[in-house]
Parts: sequence; C-alpha cells; structure tokens
Amino acid sequence: MWYVTRALKQRVAERMAEIEKISRIVPLTGLLSRRILAQTLLREIRMAECNGRALCWVYFDLDGFKGINDTRGLERGDVVLTGVADCLRMVSRNVDFASHLGGDEFFALPTDSTEALAHSVYCVCLAELVSRRLDGLRMSIGIAQTGPSVYDEPGTLILRADATGYNAKRLTKEIGRAHV
Repeated sequence: MWYVTRALKQRVAERMAEIEKISRIVPLTGLLSRRILAQTLLREIRMAECNGRALCWVYFDLDGFKGINDTRGLERGDVVLTGVADCLRMVSRNVDFASHLGGDEFFALPTDSTEALAHSVYCVCLAELVSRRLDGLRMSIGIAQTGPSVYDEPGTLILRADATGYNAKRLTKEIGRAHV
C-alpha cells in the first residue's frame, strides 16, 4: 500500500510541475507568460531604482495579424506567432526577458538598456528580421523608459509603452509604411 501512495505522490508532483511550467511559459511560443513578466517587471524596476539606472519596456503587436488568421487560417497564424517568437529570441540577449501577452501582442524587457539601445535592437533589428523571415510582416512597436531620475510603477510603464505602440500603428495606417 505504501508504494501506491508513493507513486501517487510522485505523479501529483510531476503534474504540479507541469502546471507551474505552463503558467510560466506560453506553450505555443515558448516565451514567458503575462503573469511571470508582470512579476519580473516589478522586480526589475526596483533593481534599476536601487542601482540608479534606466529601464526600458518594449511592447509590440503585429500589423494585420487578424487578416492572416481570417484569410490563411489559424495554423498559418500559429506559424507566424512562433516565427515572431523565434526572431525575438534571436535579437534578445540571455539576460533580457521576452514575453507573449497573447494574440498578436508581445513585449520585451531588455535589462541594462537605454531607450536608444532598445530602439536599435527591437525597432530596427527585430522589425527587419521579422519582415524578412515572415513575408514582409510589419509590427507596431512602442518603447517606454523609466529612470534614472524618476521611476514609474509597472502599470504606468505598460500604459506608456502601449500608447507609443498604438501611436506607431496609427501613423503606419496614415502614411502607409512602418513607423517605429
């Protein structure tokens, strides 16, 4: 009887580990989940404040993604999302945090980065890589920086990056080409 209980405990522990992994990682893209990155953002803001350095948050979404799902199917949409995640991993350093918010929304938290560096890595390199690998796919990208003199709370930083990305999307529609 004791071996049944032991085996059952082992199976429960394995399932709990799987559930924890799923809550941390988005299965489709392999990137951090919204929940984990929200926790990470708060920790990184506090660390940046302690060290007197700036912290950038990069938000981006895919232009026209709904049309890909609607016209080419959900499987093609999944291929696009995994392709974007692969590109994000290629341009990110090992110390950076990358996440898939859901749908066509992604974000990155490049550690020890200024807004200028985040712009060159994500707005230039990532956008070009995604466009080249995924049939000209474009993204709207927003960057927000907090510190080194005043530090925003996570919610404020997220809203600022989101607003910048939304403005980039609006400008893209108005002028007909990518704007970051």
